[in-house]
Amino acid sequence: MNEDLLVIKKNEVPAIQFNKEELIERVDEILEQHKGIIYTIEDIPEAKKVVADLRKQKKYLNSERISACKPYEAIVKQTKTDMDDVLARYDTVIQEIDTQIKESENVWKKEREDYIRETYEDVFLHEIPEKYLVCPIIKNLKIDSKWMLKSTSKKKIKDQMIEKRDKILSDINTLKCVAEEEFLSDVEQEYFKELDLNKAIKKNQSLREAKQKVLEAEKKRKEEELRRKEQEMKEQQETQAVEPFEFDFDPIPVPEPISRKVSSSSTPIQKNRKSSINNSSVQNYPYPLNREIHKPVMKTLNIKIRGEESVIRDIMKYIYDKKDIEILQ
Repeated sequence: MNEDLLVIKKNEVPAIQFNKEELIERVDEILEQHKGIIYTIEDIPEAKKVVADLRKQKKYLNSERISACKPYEAIVKQTKTDMDDVLARYDTVIQEIDTQIKESENVWKKEREDYIRETYEDVFLHEIPEKYLVCPIIKNLKIDSKWMLKSTSKKKIKDQMIEKRDKILSDINTLKCVAEEEFLSDVEQEYFKELDLNKAIKKNQSLREAKQKVLEAEKKRKEEELRRKEQEMKEQQETQAVEPFEFDFDPIPVPEPISRKVSSSSTPIQKNRKSSINNSSVQNYPYPLNREIHKPVMKTLNIKIRGEESVIRDIMKYIYDKKDIEILQ
């Protein structure tokens, strides 16, 4: 701007003169009379009167100053009014140009936002798995404030988006390797709150520890339950125990092994009796025959069984119903 455009005539304004030194001396003299005085409760009315007189003097001196300056205030006010008429002429032109600047900037801003949105869709929506796109932090793109600066190129914006996308994909793969399958959903949900990998890993660790505590508690519960059942069974057995039922079987015949050979001078009666027995039985039966009862010579053995009555009766029935009892050597 041309500094010679404005020319102000600097008229000499007479100074307002007053007896400053004399006034200061007089005021100090008055105030000195009231310094250092200690007022008791009885002196409060007098102290209030002193304060009122001092405030009255101060108000008087200030009012005199205002009266002396009034003529000069009128001159200053008129000067301001005259200058405002000149300044208003600038406002019309400035507003017209400024409106165009804002409109142009709004158009540029709209174009930049459209570019960022289109680039985001191209970089993110076509690469990030669909199930993650519903996450608010992915769905609602947070525009970096630097992307809206004219000094930031479009290429730089796209490169930064690609870098951010690749970081997200890498983090997702990391979580799939680190997190247990049963926790993966919760861990990914934690990650997509702030795209913070460390927080997601800590979430997986906390879930793992919580599961371990549950398993340990369940194991302890089962062990206690097993001990309780064993104790109950033991107590039940003790309360239900009965004296064993005893039963003596009748003597059971036990064949005596052959200790001698049959004499060839056996009587005809013996031979006839032998022939009445099945030849194969005689050959295979290793016991001598009793001549009088025509049965193998037997020894007897007493057997005593201890146990529940019902079981013993079942054994007895089986033995008495058995036609042939094999005796194994």
